[in-house]
Amino acid sequence: MVERYLRIHGDIRKVEVVEDLVLSPSVHRKLVALVEDLRDFDSVFKKLQGEATTMADTRLLFSSLLERYPEMDSHLDPVSSIIHPLTFENAVVKVANGVSLTSVDAKSVTRFVTNLPVVDEKRKKSRAPGFATTVLLEGAVPRRAGRSFVVYDALLTKISPTSNACERLFLQTKLILAPQRGRLAYANFEVITFSRANIDMWSASTLVEVARAE
Repeated sequence: MVERYLRIHGDIRKVEVVEDLVLSPSVHRKLVALVEDLRDFDSVFKKLQGEATTMADTRLLFSSLLERYPEMDSHLDPVSSIIHPLTFENAVVKVANGVSLTSVDAKSVTRFVTNLPVVDEKRKKSRAPGFATTVLLEGAVPRRAGRSFVVYDALLTKISPTSNACERLFLQTKLILAPQRGRLAYANFEVITFSRANIDMWSASTLVEVARAE
């Protein structure tokens, strides 16, 4: 709705019926700035849903958001109390970035030490990079500037953050919980939400088999 207002803002004053409802110049400027911020958040929101988004990518995105919005440090800070376990996540991010680990960090990932060579994968280019994609592309070069002498299993750097599954679940919930479903029973809402979030695990034939079994 906000973006729609911005698109028609130049023509609103031509309509006498709604002319008095036009926002003042100062409020309009704040609204434009708000939309730009929301677009940045939306790009990060979509990037966090990607299967290929790693824990190091997520940390880079969160750090970039913290630079712009420091008031979010209670949830996005690397040492936030909501991160469990903190040492393991720090170790995974450091390994992916080629940064030396402390003794505490190294201890949390000792089971991933290997003698096999690690091959870096090339990141696919986006035709229209947004805020999140730009952050990841710009952070890719300094992250590979140095490498630790200890070689870790490639699986370690592929560990996905909890945000991947959570963001996809939140998106599915947003699509399901429309205004006309405001009175949906909790049990039915839960079934629909998780069925939609895991739609790649079932199909119409699955429902038929379950119905026959009952």
